[in-house]
Amino acid sequence: MIDVVKFFDENIKNSMGCTDPAAIALAVSAAFNAIKGRLPMDYATKKLELLPGKIREEIENIKVKTDRGIFKNALQAGITRTNGLKGTNNAAALGVFCDPSKSLELFDDLSEEKVLEAACLIQEGKVEVIPDYEWDERRIEAKVTTRNSTGIAYIDKEQSNIACIEVDGKPKFDKPKTKDEAEKLESLHQLDDFIEIIEEGLSREANGKNAKKKIEEAIRTNHKASLIAEREFSELERKSVGFGIKNLMKEGYLGGDYIGLAEEKVSLATEGRMAGLGVRVMTCARSGNMGLVVTLPLIAVALAEFKKKYPEYDISWDSAIEVIPERTPENWTKLIRAVGLAYLIANYVDVYSGKLSALCGCGTKAGVGVAAGTAYYLTSADNKDRVEIMGQAINNMAGSIVGMLCDGAKRGCALKAAAATRAAIESGLLAYTGFGLSGSSGITHQDAMITLQHLGAISKEMEHANRKIIEFLQAIPP
Repeated sequence: MIDVVKFFDENIKNSMGCTDPAAIALAVSAAFNAIKGRLPMDYATKKLELLPGKIREEIENIKVKTDRGIFKNALQAGITRTNGLKGTNNAAALGVFCDPSKSLELFDDLSEEKVLEAACLIQEGKVEVIPDYEWDERRIEAKVTTRNSTGIAYIDKEQSNIACIEVDGKPKFDKPKTKDEAEKLESLHQLDDFIEIIEEGLSREANGKNAKKKIEEAIRTNHKASLIAEREFSELERKSVGFGIKNLMKEGYLGGDYIGLAEEKVSLATEGRMAGLGVRVMTCARSGNMGLVVTLPLIAVALAEFKKKYPEYDISWDSAIEVIPERTPENWTKLIRAVGLAYLIANYVDVYSGKLSALCGCGTKAGVGVAAGTAYYLTSADNKDRVEIMGQAINNMAGSIVGMLCDGAKRGCALKAAAATRAAIESGLLAYTGFGLSGSSGITHQDAMITLQHLGAISKEMEHANRKIIEFLQAIPP
């Protein structure tokens, strides 16, 4: 049986900016800190107090290898607190100036001086990041050589997981290997199992409170991310996909419904983190963008349902996560469960996909979860067809846009996230109102669990496409 507390603790993580550049920087930072005698068990008690200029003088070279997925996603992604820098080399160079104790939020305390010193390392030809096409799981190997020592840090399976560290060829840290709680999802055989985990697991007095708190934190954090991104884009007077959608709704080109609202907010938050704005999010299946997609659309669904039932309350997107739990705690509980369900289904597909894929996770994983979550939220608990409706929602989404390519993390991800949002909510709504691709045809199967497995299998078979996409990205001037 799935340990709900452990599952959500492992699969909902804080991230500042794009996850993959941060992971590269984290590996480099861990390697450099180890040279200085600071290991993961020391992060809470020891600090490394060195001036950026002194650090640069010590560095001989920084060499990083990553799996193809992290490499692809980091090539064009903006880096937080750098005024527009992006890419693998910048991430690696910045790593030596960052604090590894901050994990995937380590870019948050970057300064202008640190950014300038990192640029000097690159100009001096001391930084190299390359992909290893043989690695089939998320992995980073960062080797930092100073005047006197060499440190190597390995990140394995998950972007924040520092697995082992060596200094001058001697092991200094080796984290015990444990099986991810998400891997146990393979043991589930029917959609009822997901509902049971969410409804019974979250209702248990001890574990339920902790798991609910984690999901609630994800909802609140990602909601706040949409507000911060909107504010920062506005203050910087920068165009964005989210503002574009908002204006199209105002001008009548797009319907101003809650699906459009969800697209607007998801794209704002997604583009904000991809552009390097100070947007903190909580992840799903090790992806910040997927974390946004599994949460924000379902907030929009809950907001729309609240407005229908209680038109007397003044409620907007900004106030939704305060008014709904205060006025209708039962709807807030339902939202937490719907989001939790979306997380479970997204990770179920992730387990079958083999982690690295040329397909966009927002559509293939998070979007499918939201389709099922929408159907779950709208369907009453006493509806005997609830599971069937959820299955139809999954099949509707699988028959829609799940073939979107992932061509690296960048601002354009906002368009994919918006498309996944619309398709996911519509898939759930269609199922709720009686339409579903319930038969077996192509990817879809009459058993929605098999459909989910098909999605993972298709993702796994996209290696040739992945190589070609990376080839395109590498040809783009820095």
